[in-house]
Amino acid sequence: MVFAVVCGGGTSGHVIPAEAILQALMEDGFPADELRYVGSARGVERVLMKNFPVASNFLPVTGFQRMATPRNVWRNILFPFHMLRSRTIAKKLIREWSPSVVVSVGGYASEPMARAAIATGVPLVCVSYDRIPGLATRRQSRHAQVNAVAFADSELVNSVHTGAPVRSQLRHLDINIRRQSIRQEWGIDDDIVLVAVAGGSLGSLTLNNFVTALLETLQNLTSIRIGIFHICGERNV
Repeated sequence: MVFAVVCGGGTSGHVIPAEAILQALMEDGFPADELRYVGSARGVERVLMKNFPVASNFLPVTGFQRMATPRNVWRNILFPFHMLRSRTIAKKLIREWSPSVVVSVGGYASEPMARAAIATGVPLVCVSYDRIPGLATRRQSRHAQVNAVAFADSELVNSVHTGAPVRSQLRHLDINIRRQSIRQEWGIDDDIVLVAVAGGSLGSLTLNNFVTALLETLQNLTSIRIGIFHICGERNV
């Protein structure tokens, strides 16, 4: 028996919340073998979910490409075929698992399972943690039993303000203990103010440029020692 299927992916911005939801369900007593994750075969989830205790399924669904390059044009031509095949597989999985609920964290990888849930009458929950919900979430939210949102003034109908999903590693983190041990491990002196920059899982050019400008600005400061820890994706590095 499968209790919940969490679907969505493509980038770590979708996969990480999916992990957090699955972890929270396991902490609430649902065994890992009663949970499933469904993402895209082309997404970063193939790596991020590799050692996760919940079984994963990856569909051939791809995202619609907005940049008009020869490769993207070809991918867009194949897009409806990949989506159709993914929806067929998703309906088969729904029949096989008979889940009590499908939870969508958005992104193009969530569409097949979310649509299969809507078509078969399985309750759908949409989780929206962005200030402005993405296209997939906006489309699915109209059919959801409830929408769990990170912002209280969300425009999504039938929404409940829950906050954003946070992984158990962060929820149970003892900051004071870990801060000291990590500084020792990395050789960061106690008097250094460490600034972490994170975001843009595919390599946000905006954030990368911001870090460069920040470093140039900090060169003029002599009264305080500042270190930068830049977490970024491989694209636009």
